[in-house]
Amino acid sequence: MVLLGFQRVTSTNSSTKKLMNTTVNIVCYQWKTLSNQEHPLMIRVCKNGKTKYKSLGLSVHPDNWDFQTNRPKPKCPNRELILKIMLEKEVEFQKEILELASMQKEYTASSLIAAKQHHRMRLLLSLIVFLKLKEQILEKIHERL
Repeated sequence: MVLLGFQRVTSTNSSTKKLMNTTVNIVCYQWKTLSNQEHPLMIRVCKNGKTKYKSLGLSVHPDNWDFQTNRPKPKCPNRELILKIMLEKEVEFQKEILELASMQKEYTASSLIAAKQHHRMRLLLSLIVFLKLKEQILEKIHERL
């Protein structure tokens, strides 16, 4: 779990207040059971009492998950990989929250998840454009040879 902000902060800075009520963590969503009897891992963003979930695209069997610590048990297959992905996602969202707070922009749990999806689409489109340009350049090089 990544908890942004501290209870002892007494600053009147509005960006600090925005951080204090935002949490990001990964949970095994036990209210949904997939056809392979596993539960999906979801990123949970909570802000001002509102919660939004987004799937990580991973699932784990409930016997391999510690629901107290929200981490895979030591016997879980691919435990290290799951922990790595979980940490990357938590850090990704934490950075986005810190950026928004530093620019003093308002955001909600829903808008934070939507912004991450929009950012991913922009990256994907940039990659597609880059690959097409690379292909065109290689074709011109082959034509000249």
